[in-house]
Amino acid sequence: MGSDANGADEVARTAESLGLEVIRTEVVPSEQGFAVSSTKIRQRLEEGDVKGASEMLGYEYSLHGVVVSGNRLGRTIGFPTANMQLYEPLKLIPGNGVYFVKVKTLDRNLYGMCNIGCRPTVSNGNSRTIETNIFGFEEDIYGLDIELSFVERIREERRFDSLDELKIQLGKDRDACLTILELSSRF
Repeated sequence: MGSDANGADEVARTAESLGLEVIRTEVVPSEQGFAVSSTKIRQRLEEGDVKGASEMLGYEYSLHGVVVSGNRLGRTIGFPTANMQLYEPLKLIPGNGVYFVKVKTLDRNLYGMCNIGCRPTVSNGNSRTIETNIFGFEEDIYGLDIELSFVERIREERRFDSLDELKIQLGKDRDACLTILELSSRF
């Protein structure tokens, strides 16, 4: 309850005074031995540690939104993206970087790589975007629902000197994602 259970007794007293039933739960330790808290989960997400956050949550952290138009630059270098506008604009977005994600759209379960950030190679860096290259997918989904479940962070977002350098790195990022997928399918 609250910041590492600070003030839990006070919150309980206030709730009881309002006629609410108070149910206390035991502190849940993580596999690493520390207490799981919403503060620690948010911190992990802000740092881009989606794997650690998901371990604490017990499920993969996800974002849900609608596919909106972008500048269509990804398609010109062989990596078309679905740009997401969140349905819950106040939901915490993981830290900037490239992630391996599970994608749900058109009632299909797919995989992809997602970039969260300011796209420093191709823009002035003033607006943050969530854009996902869905592996082996070419359908038009503008205006449709998309849900991203974050599996693992691949790397930090960074600026490249040219689109050719960016394209080479995106190929490496895709390979890293496919390796994770291959390894996870063995278990």
